[in-house]
Amino acid sequence: MASEKGADLRAPAAARLLAKRYRLIERIDEGGAGEVWRARDEKLDRDVAIKLLGPDADDAFRARFADEARRAAAVVHPNVVMVFDEGRDGADAFMVMELVPGKTLREIVAERGRCPRTRWLASSGRSPRPLTRRTRRA
Repeated sequence: MASEKGADLRAPAAARLLAKRYRLIERIDEGGAGEVWRARDEKLDRDVAIKLLGPDADDAFRARFADEARRAAAVVHPNVVMVFDEGRDGADAFMVMELVPGKTLREIVAERGRCPRTRWLASSGRSPRPLTRRTRRA
C-alpha cells in the first residue's frame, strides 16, 4: 500500500458486523469521507466492498451519501461498479458495492504518477461513456 499507514489499513476489523449482515474483513483504503473495506455478505455468501462514512459526517452529508448510493445503483453498465445496498448501522452510514480485484487508484498513482484522465481510461480499457451518461441525467 502506498500510504504510510499501510500496515494499519490492512488490519482486521475485529470481525465487526454491519447491519447484522456484512462482516468487515480488511480495510482497503481511506479518504476524506471515510473508509473502504473488503467485507463478507453473510446472507448471500459473497465478498463485497463497503464504503463506510466516518461518524463525524453530518446528517446532510449522510443524506447525500444515501442519494449517491441510490443514483449509482440505477446505473447498469459493465464499466461501472454495481451498488447493492446502502444503510446505517449506529452512527455509521455505508454503501455496499461490487468488489473489484486489483490495485487501488492511490496505489496506481503512486506507481505511475498522475496522468490525463483520457490516458487512465485508455490504459484501463474503460470507456468514459457511462460517466458521461450519468452526469447528463443528474
